[in-house]
Amino acid sequence: MGTKNTQILKNALTPQIKSTIETIKTKTKKFIEKVNNNSDNIKLPSEITSYENFKSS
Repeated sequence: MGTKNTQILKNALTPQIKSTIETIKTKTKKFIEKVNNNSDNIKLPSEITSYENFKSS
């Protein structure tokens, strides 16, 4: 029974999650473009593909 409930919950939440992720991606892309269009700034990667890009050395 637990697996069925998990699947129902996953199916219900997946569209919301995808929509939220797209919103975040769009805002991130606009921010990167804004930063990169200012010559005083250090250029950011044009795409953030994973958390790995943010790890400190």
